Amino acid sequence: MKYVERDAVRYADDLVVRTQGSGSPGDLAAIQRNTAGKALTQFQTFLISDWDFFTKEVLQMRNPERNIKEVVNNAAKFALTTTMFNVLFEDVMNVQSPFPTPIRDVMRGYDEGDNAVQLAWRLGGSALEPVPIIGASRYGKSIAGPIVNTLTDLTRSLADAPLSPSPFDPLSKFAGIPGSQQVAKTARAIKRGENPWQATVGWYNREGGKERREQR
Repeated sequence: MKYVERDAVRYADDLVVRTQGSGSPGDLAAIQRNTAGKALTQFQTFLISDWDFFTKEVLQMRNPERNIKEVVNNAAKFALTTTMFNVLFEDVMNVQSPFPTPIRDVMRGYDEGDNAVQLAWRLGGSALEPVPIIGASRYGKSIAGPIVNTLTDLTRSLADAPLSPSPFDPLSKFAGIPGSQQVAKTARAIKRGENPWQATVGWYNREGGKERREQR
């Protein structure tokens, strides 16, 4: 590609916005421009951008000249690359993949003795994970947004509810302390017996996850 400097900068900026999202007023989704929408979608700018890319570029849902053959080809490429990254994260690095892993989720549930309803819930939850607003429900979070979820965590921690987080977690979120959540996650990982490397990279402890599910 041969661009003059101004066009090259514009092209690079557009590429970053399409792949990483942007918090600029002109790039925000319509739901992020009103008070209620801001509360529901706080910290979900990238997720919304990613979902927009998937529906618009991969599935061509808003394209009046939608080509089914091209959609199938795009979906196959998307599934293949996502699977490759899942293998890299979970099989090579042994950390939980940031992408949905429906087949792995069902296999884990089967190995753990889940019944048909629980397996279906795992599959559905994995499918909903990349969807803005409702995706967090897979992890037991409210779709009302992070403010309500943080208030709920604070209430549960002060009441010393089972499996509630330390009061430091929700309070540090409200205070906006940078890095506080990562420090808390690392501390919990070390408490579970993981070494500093595992705690730092977010090593996926399947036995720890199984114990937490049994405690519920």
